[in-house]
Amino acid sequence: MKIAYKNMDQNELPNGYFTDGDIEVYRRIISSLEAGSTIIEIGVWNGRSICSIADLINKKSINSICIDHFKGTLTVRGLHFYDENIDAQKSFEANVKRFNINPKLLVGKSLDMVNLIPDNSVDCILIDADHSREAASADIKAFLPKIKKNGIMCGHDYVRKHKGVIKAVNATGFEFELFPGSSLWSTKNFIGSGHPPLKQKA
Repeated sequence: MKIAYKNMDQNELPNGYFTDGDIEVYRRIISSLEAGSTIIEIGVWNGRSICSIADLINKKSINSICIDHFKGTLTVRGLHFYDENIDAQKSFEANVKRFNINPKLLVGKSLDMVNLIPDNSVDCILIDADHSREAASADIKAFLPKIKKNGIMCGHDYVRKHKGVIKAVNATGFEFELFPGSSLWSTKNFIGSGHPPLKQKA
């Protein structure tokens, strides 16, 4: 299926595993944000997901922050494109430039970058980094305080082959939504003042 957006052809997007269904859901999430909102993507690789919302970023004057160390992870190298001969950071930078967006790029491991983000300052966070249960759980827990009240935390690859992601999301105890035709998960209105604590389920 080919999806055409304003000033963008689906076939022009960078390579990646963010499917048509994922893009459709992500665009709905970003479209729900108010103008001037702040979003964070944790794990960006070639920039496919951020480029898929480039027109919305510009139209709504969204502040975007991208976090990645661009070295790949052992848990996904066999599943995602990975080539040590390619400079992934330069590829990302070229792609976002091509889509006329200029996200703030924080290069490093997510847990090393989290303290650079003020608490209660972000409207939406997309988690798509290390897919192990331990790493995904750590990202969720570390970045939770960064989200504003009534903000959104979502993530990619809630699918059987990424059991670590499924276990990490399920272990939070949060109510979350899944979407037909997409591997995204999203939970809303659970953070900020009075949000329930993380429940570490088995």
